[in-house]
Amino acid sequence: MFSSEMRYLASTFLNNLGTGLMLTVQAVFVTKNLGISPAHFGFVLTCGAVLGLFAGVALGKWSDGRNLRRLMPAFGVLQAMTAAGYLVSSSVWLLGVVVGLGAIAGRGGAAVRGPFMAALVGRERLVTYRAKVRSVANAAMAVGAALGGIALGFGSGLAVGTAMGMVPVGYLLGALLTASVTLPHAGGTKAGPKKESAVATQPSAQSLPVQRNLRFLIVVGLNAVLMVHVPLLGVAFPLWISGRTSAPSYLISVVVLINTVGVVLLQVPISKFVKTPRDAARACLATGVALASASLLLVYSSKGSALLQAAVIVVAALLHLVGEVWQSAASWELAFELAPEDRLGEYQGAFNSGMDLSLMLGPAVFGMLVSAPSLAGWWILAATLVLAGRLMGLAVRRAVPAGETYVNDEEEDHRG
Repeated sequence: MFSSEMRYLASTFLNNLGTGLMLTVQAVFVTKNLGISPAHFGFVLTCGAVLGLFAGVALGKWSDGRNLRRLMPAFGVLQAMTAAGYLVSSSVWLLGVVVGLGAIAGRGGAAVRGPFMAALVGRERLVTYRAKVRSVANAAMAVGAALGGIALGFGSGLAVGTAMGMVPVGYLLGALLTASVTLPHAGGTKAGPKKESAVATQPSAQSLPVQRNLRFLIVVGLNAVLMVHVPLLGVAFPLWISGRTSAPSYLISVVVLINTVGVVLLQVPISKFVKTPRDAARACLATGVALASASLLLVYSSKGSALLQAAVIVVAALLHLVGEVWQSAASWELAFELAPEDRLGEYQGAFNSGMDLSLMLGPAVFGMLVSAPSLAGWWILAATLVLAGRLMGLAVRRAVPAGETYVNDEEEDHRG
C-alpha cells in the first residue's frame, strides 16, 4: 500500500517518538523510580558515550558488505530491548550494562543508516531524502517530548513509568517497519554517473582504511567543531537565559520551538542547494558564520531591558537555526560522497564518532564559558567556528572520494 520510502519515514517517526519520550522522562525515571543517584546516572551516561564513540567505527567497518535489510532492523530491536531494560535495572551496574548496549545499538544504527538510505533512494536523491527524514525525526521528537511532559506533569511514578514503557514499543514498531523496506539500489550505492564536480583519478585509494585517511579525518574534525550547534542550543541558551539575563525563563521554550519548527520547515528546501562536496564546503562556511554570530549575540543579550534581551535572543536563535540546517545538509553530503564504496559503513561510523566527540565535550565547554566572568572565550569560540567553516573548503578539496577529484571554481570555469 505504501512505498518503501514512506514506510521508512513512518519508521523514523516511531523511533524518534520513542527518543523524544526517552530524553524527557529518562532522568526522572532513573533517579525517582529506580532510586539511582544523579551522580551515578551521569557517570553511567558518560561511560556509554565513550563506548559509543569507539563502537561507531568498529560497527561501521563490520557492517560493510553485510545485508542492510537485516542489520538496520536488528539494531532497532536491540535498541528496543535496551530501552525495556531500563524498566528492570535495579542497580547501577545493571543500568550500566543497559546503557552500554543502548550505545552500541544507537551507534551501530547510525553507522548503517547512511548506506541504508542510499540503497533505498539512490545516490542522487540521498541528501534531499535525508532532509525529509530529519524533518520527520524532529517532528516526532517534539511529539514525544510533549507526551513526556504530560507524564511529568502528573508527577507520579506510575505516569513516568508508563511513559518509559512506551519507549521500547516505539523502537520495536519502528524496527518492524524498517524490516519491511525494500532496497532497490542495494549493491550499487554510489553507482551511476559522477557528479559534475568530479572526474576519475586515484583508483588505488579505494581500499584505504579510515584510520589511515588523514584527509578524511580532518573533514571529520572540522565537522565536529561545527556540530557544537547541538550543545549551543541545549546547554548554552538555557544557562545563559536563566542565569545571565533578566528575560523570562519561558523564553527557553520559545528558542526550542523556533528550532524544532524551523528545522521541519527549512531542512528539505535548504538541502536541495547541497548537491556536491563543493556545495557542502560553502554550506559549512555559512554554518560557521551563522553559529559565530548566534553565539556572540547570545552573550551580548544580557544588556538592556528584558524585552530587548528577549528580542536579541530570538534573533540569535534564528541564526542558530540557519547554521544548524546548513551544517546538517553539508554533513550528509560529505559523509557519503567522501567515503569509498567498499567502506561506507566504516567511514560513516568514523564520521558519526566525530560528532559524538563534539556532543560529549560540548556541554562541558559551554558550561565553562557561561560561568566565566570574561567574554574572551566566546570570541575565541566564534573565531574557531568561522575558521572551521573556511578551512572545510580546503579540506574537502584534498579529501576527495576514491576515484574522484575535487574541481574548484576556476577549473570548472576553464573547462567551460
